[in-house]
Amino acid sequence: MKYSIFTVFIALTFNGFAQLSSAPTTEQGMFDAARGGSPQLNLVMMELRNKKSSFNENSNILGSPYYTKNFVRSKVFYDGEFTGEFMVRYNAFNNEFEIKESAQGDKPLKSFLPDKKIEVLYGSKMMKFSTFINRKKETKNGYLATIWEGEKYKLYHKLSVKFTEGRSAVNSMVQSTPSRFTHFSEYYFQKKGVNRIDEVDTRKGKFLKLFTSDQRKTINEILKTEKTDLNDENDLKLFFQKIDTL
Repeated sequence: MKYSIFTVFIALTFNGFAQLSSAPTTEQGMFDAARGGSPQLNLVMMELRNKKSSFNENSNILGSPYYTKNFVRSKVFYDGEFTGEFMVRYNAFNNEFEIKESAQGDKPLKSFLPDKKIEVLYGSKMMKFSTFINRKKETKNGYLATIWEGEKYKLYHKLSVKFTEGRSAVNSMVQSTPSRFTHFSEYYFQKKGVNRIDEVDTRKGKFLKLFTSDQRKTINEILKTEKTDLNDENDLKLFFQKIDTL
């Protein structure tokens, strides 16, 4: 029988509190129980890193680094097995899920360690920590959400966030510019059986080079005939549905 880290954590928690009428069910109860008997939690969670890119939510920065500002009760899976529900929110700027330990908000936040076995059903999106290659041919890590899956291809969405530092006015004739977070979407695809995830480069010539020479002529015809917008999620889904049958 396969046991995940979360499963071990829950089992040890229950055994350590067998004298109680029931196992802890709240977020605070789960964390308290883990501190009392199971060090396994430290393998998949850690205190939220206090780093330069963590911004004060009450600052004057426009926008937000978060997918949603509020914490969302989400199902968490480890190595394909359901492990429970946690109150989390996705920090797209830091590429990490933040975990709320206390409803009062007076406890330090935690975050999931980068682990490719962790999946989070965050709202309607199943998000998994993955390695991928962006359009600059850089290998990156972060959370991708599967938005379509066929027999040969898989399509992913990634919410990305850019931070732009503000500028102070140099004189009375020029207005100051506030710092801001800007959200934008990126799309990635993977061919089944190939351990590589590539960004959908919206430049047609670059996009075609992601496929074999035998495929490029047919794919180019589909792009022209369907007038596919590679920046549009629905167009991308329709496009991959077509080439999935080739």
